[in-house]
Amino acid sequence: MDLRRIGSLLFFPAIALHELSHYAAAKALRTNPELHLWEEEPQVTYSAKDRSERVLVNLMPTMLGLMVLPAVHPFFGIEVISVYITASWAIVTIPSRMDVAGMLVR
Repeated sequence: MDLRRIGSLLFFPAIALHELSHYAAAKALRTNPELHLWEEEPQVTYSAKDRSERVLVNLMPTMLGLMVLPAVHPFFGIEVISVYITASWAIVTIPSRMDVAGMLVR
């Protein structure tokens, strides 16, 4: 088992939350989303009508991450838990390459 797969398993809850936030935004915008959580590269596919819908769907994990920061911040003082929660928060919050690319498509 390679290091990337181990990391994916370790941080699966954060990866799932990241993709589920894309899915929820796409569902709210009625863009016919499909969740592909168990793929090699988890992702959500959807059919946005315009760039504003793509931006909203692709930025949803970042917006969610910024909203939950006050809730997870108290755990940052506990060493081992702090590292895991900080890394998980980053995975949920930071846009992936696919998120950025999806926003740039015209």
